[in-house]
Amino acid sequence: MNPLVRPWRHLFDFRGRASRREYALFHAGIVALYLLTTILTGVGAALGFAFFGQPAGAGPIVAIVILGEGGLFLLLFVIGHVSVSIRRLHDRNVPWTGYLFTLIPLVGLFYWVPLAFARGTDGENDYGHDPRYPAPVSTEVLGAVFS
Repeated sequence: MNPLVRPWRHLFDFRGRASRREYALFHAGIVALYLLTTILTGVGAALGFAFFGQPAGAGPIVAIVILGEGGLFLLLFVIGHVSVSIRRLHDRNVPWTGYLFTLIPLVGLFYWVPLAFARGTDGENDYGHDPRYPAPVSTEVLGAVFS
């Protein structure tokens, strides 16, 4: 599956493994999506004010829309970040509790950077097959295809 799409399809899935590429593309996509929505919201508000003037009470409405958009975006980002980070830890064969170390200031940074950017465990580990290679197909599935 495409590493750009996979984190979004597995947004609430904390099982399995995530490759370095999937982890990096998710965070790059989040930044791009945030910038795009912020720019579009700002441009839309500016165009609305330019064409229609500023109606009475429009300022708080625009602020509420921008804050609501930001809150929804933040919620999706936090859930997605935690799920892809836990799956990234699984790729290194580290349990989800290792993510708790990232919450410790400064210690978490020195703990996380090597884990996030180091190569994952080759082959299958305790958390599933290697995400860099296609999933192995069982003989039962092949038997069902050729029967």
